[in-house]
Amino acid sequence: MENAIKSLQEQFTELLAENKERILRLCSAYSRSHGERQDLFQEVLFQLWRSLPGFNQQAALSTWVYRVALNVCIRHSLQRSKRNKYFHSLKGIDFPIAGTRDDPIEKQEEVKFLYQCISRLNEIDKTIVLLYLEDVPQQEIADIVGISASNVGVRIHRLKKALFNCLQEKMR
Repeated sequence: MENAIKSLQEQFTELLAENKERILRLCSAYSRSHGERQDLFQEVLFQLWRSLPGFNQQAALSTWVYRVALNVCIRHSLQRSKRNKYFHSLKGIDFPIAGTRDDPIEKQEEVKFLYQCISRLNEIDKTIVLLYLEDVPQQEIADIVGISASNVGVRIHRLKKALFNCLQEKMR
């Protein structure tokens, strides 16, 4: 039993080392503040830990991690929007910047604008863009989202245009 737990702990540690940055970027896209991002990240880690023993290896581990993280983030987003619907409407959501504080201010602004544009997308398109930005192959995006790879390609093409137009508006 102790060996199985140790093995599970080692698997989780390796999973976290390989996917931490991807998970944090995903959490950034679905949160409005640093604190909310950290809470969301902790919830993702909890769900990954809880679900790891049941991972059946039908998909790549990275695909499974992203799917679990995405489900947690979408559930969080839906719960937040239900809460906000009753209290107030949100205007100008400010997503955390994916860059670092050492980046030039111009780059930080561009990244901020990009996240603002991404935040306007529906859940599937937001997911596709975030996966695309992570250099996830189209077939893997299709597996995660549950649509065909050709549909992913078409959506990416359209989303690039839409984001380009949105960025042009923001930077004027």
